[in-house]
Amino acid sequence: MVQLFGGALCADFPPKFLDASVLRQIPDNQEVFLQDSKENLTVIIELLEKIEKPFDGSVAAYHFNSIAFDNDASQRVIWRDKSLGEDDFEGMRSEKASGSSVQGCQRVLEKGKRNPESATNVAIFVNVITLIDFQTDIVISVNAPLPNTSSVPSSVENIPPSDQSIVRAALETIQRVTRSLVLVDKTVFA
Repeated sequence: MVQLFGGALCADFPPKFLDASVLRQIPDNQEVFLQDSKENLTVIIELLEKIEKPFDGSVAAYHFNSIAFDNDASQRVIWRDKSLGEDDFEGMRSEKASGSSVQGCQRVLEKGKRNPESATNVAIFVNVITLIDFQTDIVISVNAPLPNTSSVPSSVENIPPSDQSIVRAALETIQRVTRSLVLVDKTVFA
């Protein structure tokens, strides 16, 4: 298990993930992990103020769109938007919680580049565990660059076979991290 937020939470990660804080400054409300493998996944865990469920989608969809805004995504599409069951975040069973999940894709320019031709399609998986008693959304996102996908796919089924393994790895990663996430020290929300 990997300790998060000074040991206040912990989660199980697949092998080959590096804590990005050894490379650069990370905000106090985030944990960022980079994968050293061909999939090149990034996992971000954020502690954010709880938002009320929007009228036009789930809490996860709200956070997906917020990520798109932060990424200056020129295009975005949500493939799936669903609620999570307690089994999906079983490490939080002792907490009063709810969850939602979104899978989608965003077309994002690389940092510092302005040419739309250099944009990359990134599959983005977002799971949100809302801790009701702490008025906190734990936002877990996995970013998976799709190097062989030339346009934003309208569904996960439209991703080329050469990028399907990346999508599977991202999905397995977010499920593993979300399912195993455990709150160890509740004072992190004080």
